[in-house]
Amino acid sequence: VYRPGDTVRVASITRGVSAAIVESFPVRLEVIDPSGKKLTEQLVRNQTAGLAEYDVNIPSYARTGRYVARLFGASEDPVGTVEFSVEEFMPDRMKVELATDKTSYKTGETIKLDVKGVMLFGPPAAGRKYQADYTLKSAPFRPDGYSTYRFGMRDGKFKEISNQIADSKLSPSGTASEEFKIPENIKPHAALKCQMQVSVQETGGRSVTNSKTVDVHAYPFYIGLKQQQEGYGEIGQDQTIDFVTLAPDGKPSMIKGLTANFYRISWTSSLRRNSSGNYRYVSEKVEKLIETKTIG
Repeated sequence: VYRPGDTVRVASITRGVSAAIVESFPVRLEVIDPSGKKLTEQLVRNQTAGLAEYDVNIPSYARTGRYVARLFGASEDPVGTVEFSVEEFMPDRMKVELATDKTSYKTGETIKLDVKGVMLFGPPAAGRKYQADYTLKSAPFRPDGYSTYRFGMRDGKFKEISNQIADSKLSPSGTASEEFKIPENIKPHAALKCQMQVSVQETGGRSVTNSKTVDVHAYPFYIGLKQQQEGYGEIGQDQTIDFVTLAPDGKPSMIKGLTANFYRISWTSSLRRNSSGNYRYVSEKVEKLIETKTIG
């Protein structure tokens, strides 16, 4: 827990496959405040053994609540996150309760969010200002019983979406209901998470924040793949790949007419001259379709 005006020191350790030590490469740290907005962003290079350190200055006027620090590499998905709180070290005089009509949704559906401000001492939080936002972000699909399978769309592309739901006041009974539609026609790698965050102002301007997260599914089913043999395959030997098709609730779903494509992946390296006039080796992945099979 930190006070406004403090400095938060964040450290990260990056490792490769099988915890291998990686070479130095650029990483990006961004810090998200309780309203879902970006507080700061830092670009650094990992040091020896994949270590990096960051100093995050919290302004004296910063909003109190939970903050999230997220580390990014080359992809759009974070490789690590950590949460911390910024508080004035004053006891809350109010709590914020959130509820939704369901725990799982499809893209294009409408989420109904109920907000209730409860004063810990005295009358309801009548007429208090509140702000509600949501963030839609990528999430892995991890159904129970299938931890050895890998799920996800190979060509899925998705960029995190954040929008305001409302900026209004609670009713005389200290409640509010908001509805918003989940965006359609998006293609994430796998599943999605929708985090809703509501901040209600106390007397004096201090805000009390709470959040609720629900599952969102863009696809009617998920395909999971599992290699029976561990490690790399050998030339001239057969390889067996198990697959499973599951509904968003994690139950088996019979899907017909699936197509399996098999690719040979190779890497080519070439010596190229960059804009600074220096030469360096650049490796590129080459994929070649070698076989297609219809399943089911």
